[in-house]
Amino acid sequence: MAEITIGDVQLASDGRSLTIRRKDQPNVAIGLDTQGVEQLIEFVTSLVGAEFNRRRTFRVPVGVASVISVVIQAGKKSVSVTPRNISLTGIFVEAPSSEKLTLSHGDVCQVSLDFEGRKCTLGGVVRRCVDNGYGIFFPETMKGEEIEAPSSLVRIVMELQRRWVAAHSKRVP
Repeated sequence: MAEITIGDVQLASDGRSLTIRRKDQPNVAIGLDTQGVEQLIEFVTSLVGAEFNRRRTFRVPVGVASVISVVIQAGKKSVSVTPRNISLTGIFVEAPSSEKLTLSHGDVCQVSLDFEGRKCTLGGVVRRCVDNGYGIFFPETMKGEEIEAPSSLVRIVMELQRRWVAAHSKRVP
């Protein structure tokens, strides 16, 4: 019988079912058959990509009056969006309420950045959708487990980060 304890939860499998118990209540159990286990795996796997997105880089908050412009192209439609934060691996943007940007989790798009003449266009994959906001991952910035962002993106993000830190650091006399 395979068993594992995660925090205060114990999981045990006999090969036909999965039993889940709390350590402090061993007489209360939840049992899942093969179909239930498959549904649980599918659910947890979907969360890993969407909900438990581990950040590998600092996300730089982008102010409303920012000088960076962002255009999302999905299919034949291009929409100017408002960036809220950016990193070397992705961006979170908000579409204007007047625009219909119908992106769903997993959709592919192009993200064009223009920051004071520095331009960069990257392929993106939608990883998060919240109201009119979209978290977009830049797959080409990753080489295996390593971050290898294009130099044009690095320059944009580092300058935004430098300005953000300068504006938010407390000056010590």
